[in-house]
Amino acid sequence: QTLSGKKMTTDETHTVIFVLGGPGAGKGTQCTRLVESSSEGGIHHLSAGDLLRAARKEGGAVGDLINEKIAAGQIVPSTITVGLLKDAMIAAVTASSSDDVKKKNIFLIDGFPRSIENVSAWDEVFSSEPSFVVRCVLFFDVSEETMTARLVERGQTSGRTDDNLETIRKRFKTFREESYPIVNLYESGNRNDGVVVKRVQGDRPVDAVYGDVIEALNGIL
Repeated sequence: QTLSGKKMTTDETHTVIFVLGGPGAGKGTQCTRLVESSSEGGIHHLSAGDLLRAARKEGGAVGDLINEKIAAGQIVPSTITVGLLKDAMIAAVTASSSDDVKKKNIFLIDGFPRSIENVSAWDEVFSSEPSFVVRCVLFFDVSEETMTARLVERGQTSGRTDDNLETIRKRFKTFREESYPIVNLYESGNRNDGVVVKRVQGDRPVDAVYGDVIEALNGIL
């Protein structure tokens, strides 16, 4: 069940790729390239952070709950974030299909999951939705030195309050402590769910990284 109460009614399966990497690793840039490369529009880029910000702005019961949690300095429940992702995925599938054409879709989930608890919430919410299958974790391996330089440069024009050195260091610490264990979890194979981890060296020119992404996702896209 989703936040909106919608549920998939098709037997078609759709591929989900978790896209992970530290702040400034190039996740968004490479996801955008992949979407633009899809001539039929079957690749979708979803950011959990963008969906949360949109829900807060839109208001309503979910938006109010998110705002209350943030105002109280509390973490937004993972099931809320996963529910927003699920709603967006179902909406994309519905929009791309017609009565006579059922298109397979590929979802790039940018910056999610961020913690082991996120993984558990995903498993819980999607246990009743077999139409969406996580097949890969695409991990951008980039040195903190390179990511720092990128973020500082971005901060000069982005206007983002989290693109400053002090906050960047805190974000790296959170990433190391919470996100690295996710990559290790999937690489261990202990989940027995068939999900593969594809590591891409990300501290090189955009085009070179993109070439490696295409090679890494061969057979998945």
